[in-house]
Amino acid sequence: MSDEAKKAEGKIDRMVAPTWDLRGKQSVRTTFKLQKKTIATIAELAKKFSITQKEVFDVVCDKLLREEGFAEEVKCLIDEGSQIGGTVGGVTLAGDKAEDEVRKTYVLSQTAIVVLNQFSKRQYETRDILIELLFQHFKELFDVSVEREKKSHENALEIITNSLSSVHDVKGQLEKLLGPDDPVTLRFNQIMILMERLHLDINLELEQGWPVSTD
Repeated sequence: MSDEAKKAEGKIDRMVAPTWDLRGKQSVRTTFKLQKKTIATIAELAKKFSITQKEVFDVVCDKLLREEGFAEEVKCLIDEGSQIGGTVGGVTLAGDKAEDEVRKTYVLSQTAIVVLNQFSKRQYETRDILIELLFQHFKELFDVSVEREKKSHENALEIITNSLSSVHDVKGQLEKLLGPDDPVTLRFNQIMILMERLHLDINLELEQGWPVSTD
């Protein structure tokens, strides 16, 4: 299991009362009627986080239960849809259902199902609609976070790019002063190689979406 998955599981273990511990870890198959774009979003998030779709539900339900601000935002989306009697962000809340809705079965933890059931009852909305809105809003927040990180990494790349020219100058000065085989020169060459590798990794992340390794 990946580190992110372990963290997600740890959150779920702590989010319910002790009497729920064993039941919360059980897996249950349940079927929803969802728009194809929501199904695609769930799959995309699982891939991006390198966790299972079951764990994606756990993470989102944990956020719904623990983060009051997130829960209030979802409530507002439901209220908005109820008031206008139509759709919110492409999610149909009243009237005719979307034409691209399909039945999809997921394996969820018992804890996630309890959270979804309780929240949907309190909001007088179906679980299907709740899931549509949950993942729509979570994806929007995730996209904003990714865009913010991308902008920061673009700025970091600019700083490193500007620094590399100075680094090469220092390398030349050290080789002239100490020689290419001096331990100080060799150690500095290693630092320069690491900076060049980091520069390449950031470029790959920005251009192809490959995450920067901490190694």
